[in-house]
Amino acid sequence: MSGQVGWEWEENKAFEIAIALHLKTGSDEEWETIASMVPNKTIDEVKEHYKVLVEDIKAIEDGLVPIPDYPEDEASDTDTDSLANSSPTLNE
Repeated sequence: MSGQVGWEWEENKAFEIAIALHLKTGSDEEWETIASMVPNKTIDEVKEHYKVLVEDIKAIEDGLVPIPDYPEDEASDTDTDSLANSSPTLNE
């Protein structure tokens, strides 16, 4: 996530899990629960981290972030088109 300093891998992983489990409507109670699951972060820090995540996703979806040109991996059977089409989006 761009512009985010001070977030360790473990904190990011806890954030991802907490968002996936508890963010439904964005209520204060949900944010309190999410922040309680992320070590060393306040509710405001968690909300800001989420805001940046949504901005990053929007930039990707709007084509503002170039897609890397990875070399083909013959061992991979992953169909990236089907993955992209099935991924959930975040709405502000």
